[in-house]
Amino acid sequence: MDQKLSELLKTYTGYSQLNEQADVERGRTAGGELGQAAYPERVLEAEEGKLRALGDADKSMIQVKMAEALAELKETLSRKTEQLARGVMEAQSAIQRDTTARIDALNIDRGEGSPRYEQLRDARREAQEAYNEVYVAVRRRPLRTRIVHLYLPILGGFTLLESPLNALAFATFFETDYWITLALAFLIASLLMFFAHLTGLSVLHVLNDRQLKTRIVYLVVGLGLSALGIFLIYTVSELRELYLQVKEVAEGNFDISTIVHSVGPAVDIADLFASVLDFKLDGVGLILATFNLAIFLSGIMLSAIRHDPHRDYESVSRRLAAADNDFVRYRQSAATEIAVLREQANEQLARLDGTSELETGGTEDLRSKIAQLMAMQTHFLGVVDGVVGRRTMAFRQGFYTSLPPPTLEGPTR
Repeated sequence: MDQKLSELLKTYTGYSQLNEQADVERGRTAGGELGQAAYPERVLEAEEGKLRALGDADKSMIQVKMAEALAELKETLSRKTEQLARGVMEAQSAIQRDTTARIDALNIDRGEGSPRYEQLRDARREAQEAYNEVYVAVRRRPLRTRIVHLYLPILGGFTLLESPLNALAFATFFETDYWITLALAFLIASLLMFFAHLTGLSVLHVLNDRQLKTRIVYLVVGLGLSALGIFLIYTVSELRELYLQVKEVAEGNFDISTIVHSVGPAVDIADLFASVLDFKLDGVGLILATFNLAIFLSGIMLSAIRHDPHRDYESVSRRLAAADNDFVRYRQSAATEIAVLREQANEQLARLDGTSELETGGTEDLRSKIAQLMAMQTHFLGVVDGVVGRRTMAFRQGFYTSLPPPTLEGPTR
């Protein structure tokens, strides 16, 4: 603080009762010298005017000196704030430039101009064109597929249901090894379900395809598969019937020789199968054959219910869905990575803001000093006004106590 200002402030802040008593004595002296020669109020007004003028001059000096000190502090604060802001702006620009460069590189590698993006887009367009072609061909009807998720489990259930029934047909050859018998039975049951699946598709295409040549082809395929399935059912049933008949007459351990001797002496495998074809089903064998045929026909009906009448509608629909999914997922993955980059940049900027707030601690001292100077200025101006008032009252008190009593003639003009 300026030395002259400091001494001036000490004058006012150090005003004590002794100084106040001195002003009282000065008022007494002025009143005693005046006597009855003049109007006392004019003397008081003149003295009070002098004190106020002196106080105003001192307040002006305080304001000037304080304004100079405040201007210096504010200039220093502005300079430091500008330096901090410049550093923060440069750091922010560096973060933004780095983020923009990384996003541009990602767009080049994964964006609309990337080879993978164009490949997926072309695949999606081709799938859409294929779908549109079929969609127009079926007169814009929706896809007719049912029990899509239940179809394979039901066929699997049919296969497992048939396997134990057909196991007896192979026990003729592998009676001592149950697992081989069951595996062969499972294979035959799976083959029957596969035939039922293809036959059901053939039935759909025969009933719904618009081209006569195609319908004839599917009719031949369906009839051939049906004949194979029925022949397989009949053969298995005959083998099972043969096994049951041989078991009725066989004694002790059972092997392939038992079958041969039961059919006739010196019979080979070819004769055995010929005899199988000569068998006539009856009783339990006929019931089991009917059961197998019912499962086979159920598989055919289930296949026809499961699939769409148009042979390509479901495949092009799946192809379009897969292409859409791949394309959208690829775009979303790139968008997600860009969002992550931007989030990281925002976090860096937030941390930078926090760092800049910590760094502004160097300016907080200046701000505090400015606030203190402004408060001190207000306080000192109030002190000056208070001291001027006290001096005026003290002078007035001493002045009036020293005046002689008034006379009737009044004061001399």
